[in-house]
Amino acid sequence: MIDRATIERVIETADIVDVVGDFVALKKRGASYVACCPFHNEKTPSFHVTPRLGIYKCFGCGKGGNAVNFVMDHEHMTFVEAIKYLGNKYGIEVVDKEESAEDIATRQKREALLIVNDYAQKYFTNALLNTSEGKNVGLSYFRERKFSDKTIEEFLLGYADNGRDTFSRAAVAAGYKKDFLIELGLSVPKRNSATNQGEISYDVFSTQQQDSPGQYTGELNDRLYERVIFPIRGISGRVVAFGARKLHGDKNIPKYINSPENTVYTKNKTLYGLYEAKGEIARKQNCYLVEGYTDVISLHQSGIKNVVASCGTALTVGQIQLIKRFSPKVTIIYDGDAAGIHASLRGIDMFLAEGLNVKVALFPDGEDPDSYARSHTPDELEKFLESAEEDFIYYQLRTLSQDAGNDPFKLSKIINEMAQSISVIPEAITRSVYSNETAKKMNIPPESILEKVNDLRSKRTQDEYYRQKRTEQIEKERIEATQYLADKPTGPVRKADSSTSVSGSVTPALRKAQEELVSAEKDIVYYLLKFGGQTLKNMANAVYGAEKTEEGSVAEFIRSEIDEDGLELSDQALKKIYDEYFKLDGPSDFEEILKHFAQSPEQAVSKSVIDLFMSKYQLRSEKVKESLTDEVTVLPQLVPKAMYIYKSKVVGLKIEECKEALKSAGLTGNREEEDKLIIEIQNLNIVKMELMKLSNKKI
Repeated sequence: MIDRATIERVIETADIVDVVGDFVALKKRGASYVACCPFHNEKTPSFHVTPRLGIYKCFGCGKGGNAVNFVMDHEHMTFVEAIKYLGNKYGIEVVDKEESAEDIATRQKREALLIVNDYAQKYFTNALLNTSEGKNVGLSYFRERKFSDKTIEEFLLGYADNGRDTFSRAAVAAGYKKDFLIELGLSVPKRNSATNQGEISYDVFSTQQQDSPGQYTGELNDRLYERVIFPIRGISGRVVAFGARKLHGDKNIPKYINSPENTVYTKNKTLYGLYEAKGEIARKQNCYLVEGYTDVISLHQSGIKNVVASCGTALTVGQIQLIKRFSPKVTIIYDGDAAGIHASLRGIDMFLAEGLNVKVALFPDGEDPDSYARSHTPDELEKFLESAEEDFIYYQLRTLSQDAGNDPFKLSKIINEMAQSISVIPEAITRSVYSNETAKKMNIPPESILEKVNDLRSKRTQDEYYRQKRTEQIEKERIEATQYLADKPTGPVRKADSSTSVSGSVTPALRKAQEELVSAEKDIVYYLLKFGGQTLKNMANAVYGAEKTEEGSVAEFIRSEIDEDGLELSDQALKKIYDEYFKLDGPSDFEEILKHFAQSPEQAVSKSVIDLFMSKYQLRSEKVKESLTDEVTVLPQLVPKAMYIYKSKVVGLKIEECKEALKSAGLTGNREEEDKLIIEIQNLNIVKMELMKLSNKKI
């Protein structure tokens, strides 16, 4: 327990404006400060800070207190942790004499993970600056990007060598726990396997070791190797994660690998560069949003310091709300090519829905923020951004109207798309203004736009109502299941296999889920074999955001999606086909690939491929074939859709397995396991609904 004198000293020393200002952009208003509340979603400021009293109060959600309360609420800390945080901030020694075992464990683990990240950052930075490989490979890459020594130091850039286990051995030798290295996504368990020749099977998100041939040796391999390293800092400046970029052209590995979510890192609530940019964002009341790590660094080095990027993920509402804490305005910056334009249009509605003032700036075709910053002076860059910035409504109308001409159908489509964007704006007056501007530009009555906007809002409200009803139904089923288990008679129990029914056989529901998963796997293998070498022009960027920005093939995309989620095909024949495809010597045409697998000495492989292409997927009628859209032209829609469906079936199978396990837990009287499974089923159902929604969405 911390003595009372120390607590009082911390509270007296902590400046409420200084503490809150580390996390929220405050504006002075008379004797107090105001901001949009960081604890709930609001459009107009109701969060007040009163320096004279040393308190904050939100008149919207009701939260309030002193500096310690704010840190506890905002950073989800205990009282003890908050006092220690503020003590560290103001140089006050805080000695904790007594904590609960749980408090100690939580605090120590979080701090330990941050210390491991700190060690890793220093290791990678040292490797970049002080080793021959780091200088020749990593530093050369950064020099090509024209990053200065000051920039490299400011962003803590580093390099992971090609030793495959160099970092892990050094970290273990330095005394860091293997479990922590794995949880942070820095290392993966090493397996002794002749079949995979030392290659690692891992889940990019959870880093859980996947079932694969061979036994765990007790040693670790590096998850990040032969890559330049971009440390990601949290809002307080501690390193919470890493982004790593490959420097060679091996198409079988992802271009970027990012840390998995863990105790200290939540992807959808983290923005790359925010720690370095937050002060400038608050001062200029504008945040530039770009796609990649190097875009942030190049702009920052050129004097545009109020710039951030999402951390290797498609932009999320949580990240948008993080920007909103510091600025009511965001300027979205994308490349000037078709994919960049498409991405900017897709992201606008998310910002509008959060009540932000949205501007768009596009670089010339063939340029991106990084390349433009490197080829122009800071003054030229700043002038360009000022001149290129455009209000979303004018930008969207101009972009959508380029190819419309006087075609009534295309013009009608533009009006509908504009109405869709305007409809998400929360403020009625703003919606009215934008509707009038759109009507004026399109030379139509304002009422026609407003009517469409109101219809869309009404439909959205209705959809939200039914979505809430579905959620309530899921909760009702959970409660009923819990009640049933609580009320069932006690007595002799027997063990049951969690993968089957209580009678020992596979249930119809489980069998159906297995069959549906295999069917989805067939679609994946079909696209892989038939179109694996086809280029998906900027599809990954257009669909998934900043993490995958390069042009790639169908095979690269499929493998990246499966590897990054740590998935593995369940059907053994299809798995063998999938694995063997990536061992073939370079791309070859479809007929050669089909012949290769059809003539496989393994009958299961041969039969699967023949069944795949000579029955279900083989069109016998040339007339019917000619009437269908060429599959190649719609691959950017078909392949992601197939991946979403496949992942939803993986989750669906897991749900059925959990249901069977729930029955078994009920028979054995394991109440703790029952509660755990009920919650897991509920969460999996939500994930499955989201995946199915994405699979049905037109991309």
